[in-house]
Parts: sequence; C-alpha cells; structure tokens
Amino acid sequence: MDVMTLTRADGRNTQLTVDSIVKIRGLLEFERRLHAASTWIDCGIILYVRETPEEVAACLKPAPGRLRRFGRLIAPNGLPVWFQGRLARGPLPVSALDRKNGIMSALAIAGQTQFVRNSAEEVQALIDALGGKALTVTREMPQTLSGGGAIEMPARLSWEALPPIG
Repeated sequence: MDVMTLTRADGRNTQLTVDSIVKIRGLLEFERRLHAASTWIDCGIILYVRETPEEVAACLKPAPGRLRRFGRLIAPNGLPVWFQGRLARGPLPVSALDRKNGIMSALAIAGQTQFVRNSAEEVQALIDALGGKALTVTREMPQTLSGGGAIEMPARLSWEALPPIG
C-alpha cells in the first residue's frame, strides 16, 4: 500500500493512500487565493494541499514492476488533470458548443464528467491502457446535454408539452 504525506491548506500534514485518490488537478488563481493551496485532490472528499499538482503526481508513479494506474490528460483550461484509470469510463461525446470552446472529449470518473482538450481517440487509448471502461469513439451527440449524457433534449419545447403541476 503506497502512502504519501501531503501538507493541507491549514499547514497540517495528512497521509493518503495512492489507491484512495480518484483525480488531481491544479487550482485556478481564484481557488489558490480562496483555499491557500495549489492542488485539488478528490479522494472520497475534496482535499486542498500546498504541494503543486506535479509534486503530487510524482508520488503516483508506480514502483518498479507495478502497473501504471494513473493517466494524465489536459483540462479545458490547459492544465493537466490526473485520474485513476480503472475508475474511468470514456470517451464521452461532447456538444458542438463545447467543441467551439476547445473541448475535444470527456470522460466519466467518480460520478462526474471531466472535459478535456485531448481527442476521443487519445482518451479511449489511455483509459483502455489503464484498465478502465473504454467506450466506442463517438464524435458528437446533437440534441443532448453537454457531456454526452443520455438525456434527450426536445428540438422545440412548448408550454403545452409540459405536464400540469400538482
């Protein structure tokens, strides 16, 4: 069991097992000021630590002879995001609007959608290599919510189509 010691935003040390980490990303400037930290870690709870994302990610490297568990992709803001591959599912299709904003694909992890600048093929290959659920590459799903969810959006919504309240 790999354990790492990190410094929480309040200055106290905390220990995490590598297996408990789901996702890691750097904080945006306003988040750094708000939390007095550099890195956001999803480990069942959200943890803010002072170490940089690169320092935390360096602790994720497997020992010699052990399989790689974490993947690295590029978030919409251009910063890397690391995720535990076996927990991921993707690639998920993205909307035309998202594509205009530089988002090329997405993946699902821990009940959340992570949008990325990487191609669907890159996301698929990485998730497959890390033992996650690699899905068939799909370009775009018009008429769906952003992130490729299965909720169909009507082409035109009218008040008459809504059921009565009560």
